[in-house]
Amino acid sequence: MTDTVDTNAAVAPQAVVRNFGTSQETFLTRFTIGAAYTDTMTVTLAAGLTDTLVFANWVADSVGTFAMKCSTELAGDTYPGNDAVRESIVVYPLSGIEEDKGVPRAFSLDRAAPNPFGGTTAIRYAIPRLTPARLSVYSATGALVRGLQNGKLGPGYYTATWNGRDGSGRLLPSGIYLYRLEAGNYSATGKVLLSR
Repeated sequence: MTDTVDTNAAVAPQAVVRNFGTSQETFLTRFTIGAAYTDTMTVTLAAGLTDTLVFANWVADSVGTFAMKCSTELAGDTYPGNDAVRESIVVYPLSGIEEDKGVPRAFSLDRAAPNPFGGTTAIRYAIPRLTPARLSVYSATGALVRGLQNGKLGPGYYTATWNGRDGSGRLLPSGIYLYRLEAGNYSATGKVLLSR
């Protein structure tokens, strides 16, 4: 799975650790992002129990794609195949206008990325002239779920992030959602899969 985040955002990495064994065990858990971030935690769990570990904040201070790895170390582990999870995180320029692309020639709505997603997804779009613009997320049945943008925008390239929550902050269930951009006489719709 790939998650997205804006530059300069502080993110608290989390990992769910479970003791699949039959006795209490102590796990050393290491979380790494790229080459510059590593944090470790130790947790002791009784047989069959699960805990969510929250690591020190990582600041997304540069744009790019970074490998994430979370691994556990347990002496005498007979099933090392479930000891590591590898994912990636994409850092985009801060939501809003991206400075280096100039003025777009036409309205556009890009695909959400990542898609499918489990944490956040980024929706990029272009506005060629000053105009009222609305970007909204809808359920597969067409019910409004969340507004991401509503107001006048000047010409530029924009990125909106959606965290899989409704307008009240509640987590939404897995499923297909639609996102729609309406700007002037332009309208376009995309599809994204939320997978928890």
